[in-house]
Amino acid sequence: MKSRTREELLSKAMESWKKTLADAASRKTAIPKISSFLRNYPDVKETTFRCHLCGGRSRNAYAATCQLLTVPQANILIKFIIEMGEKGFPLTYKKISEYALAIIRANGRKDKSIGIHWAQQFVQCYATQIGAKTHTLLDKTCVKALNSTNVSAHFTLLSKTMQKYEIVAHNLYNCDETGCLLNVPFCHKVVVSAKSKHAKSVQNASKEHITVLEFICADGSTLPPVVIFPGELLRSNWLQKNPLEAK
Repeated sequence: MKSRTREELLSKAMESWKKTLADAASRKTAIPKISSFLRNYPDVKETTFRCHLCGGRSRNAYAATCQLLTVPQANILIKFIIEMGEKGFPLTYKKISEYALAIIRANGRKDKSIGIHWAQQFVQCYATQIGAKTHTLLDKTCVKALNSTNVSAHFTLLSKTMQKYEIVAHNLYNCDETGCLLNVPFCHKVVVSAKSKHAKSVQNASKEHITVLEFICADGSTLPPVVIFPGELLRSNWLQKNPLEAK
């Protein structure tokens, strides 16, 4: 914003200088000194002003010529990032760099690679549209089942069952089975729409390595979780750092 403000002031000063030169030529008067003229524009540096008089460009104008993607290409990539995030397959910084490289190669350029931090800077540049968030894994079956119709039907059936059998809240527990993959990172950054509050990623792998059972009562109380390891022998270090007293 500061850079744009400086450019606007410089542009106004340049226009005013052209008018001053035209008036001096028409009236056949002496051209004022640049230092005296810039007193009306205290935020414009004299060296910068002289540089632009000699054909220099602003930083933003120069940066535009060095951009990897054009504005239409950037908009296409942003649209694709948002679409993939909504479908449950959010893109990482690495994937965004790969797609950007594919776009410029498809347009005739022969770049072999792009900057290591280009994707991060791209996301920051378009922060009003896209943003990086920590994702959580979501199974394919859960993705298909998680919709408003199924959720509404579940709680309707639950309410009828509780009324029919007179089940009170402190006798109602929810058991959630969560699978953990040892070789799959659960917490890494992905890029989704800036409007999204959460980032979900659909996983294809099976969950056979570690199983965690969580028990939460409807009255807010909980039971210690149960962790199931695939090993035949229990290692002592598995029981270390166990604040939840898991079994």
